[in-house]
Amino acid sequence: MAINKLISVKQAIFEASEDMGFDITRDKPTFSMWAVRAEKDIGSYYSYKRQRAVLTITGCCAQLPSSAAFLKTVVMGDMGCECGELFQNLYIWAGASNISSNETFLVIDNPNISDYCLGGVTWSTQDNAILFSQNLDGQKVTIEYLGLEEDCDGFVMVNENHIPAIIEYIMWKFCIRSRFSNLKMELGDIKMHQAEYFRLASDSRAMDATLTDSERNEIVAMLHDPYSGWGLSVGVSPSNYIL
Repeated sequence: MAINKLISVKQAIFEASEDMGFDITRDKPTFSMWAVRAEKDIGSYYSYKRQRAVLTITGCCAQLPSSAAFLKTVVMGDMGCECGELFQNLYIWAGASNISSNETFLVIDNPNISDYCLGGVTWSTQDNAILFSQNLDGQKVTIEYLGLEEDCDGFVMVNENHIPAIIEYIMWKFCIRSRFSNLKMELGDIKMHQAEYFRLASDSRAMDATLTDSERNEIVAMLHDPYSGWGLSVGVSPSNYIL
């Protein structure tokens, strides 16, 4: 199986400028914005990194980091960012206690499962922020989330196989922008880059979702299960099917 290697999205920005043959200096912020937008459109689940942050609540709201994509857990208080074991124990405790995902946890004293109790605070997310059901102004909250990783220059890291699609997205948006300038690109060029972006984006998603050997073996086992596999649904022996 191919390895999903993360590289800086600035690689796509530089390649796009080279392909179009002009100096990127003035347009680097715009190209960066387009590149991040393309990456989010392609879908970055396999590029996301598990991260933690301590946020300060303002009124009923705590602003999430700009890199956050999926919010996993909210814990009241400042637990620090190096609290992986704490969150892992919380997941185990919440699963065993059938706790819903829109409730926060209050951690008291020692980080042992027996010390966890439900804080009674509910929350939801809106406009890249956590909205609480009551005014908690000035309090701290620790979160664990999946988000895009950044390089030392602040550029997001993306799967290497996303680069061709991101380049095409930049070209597509550049062609659209040119329609408002004196050097207008043809509509045919816009449609060509649009179609090529959608093709490469679909290819990138497919490459991201390539199964590992263990995942493939699990699917084979499920499909050939005599109680729930193909044999039960179609009335034919599952031994007639080979995946």
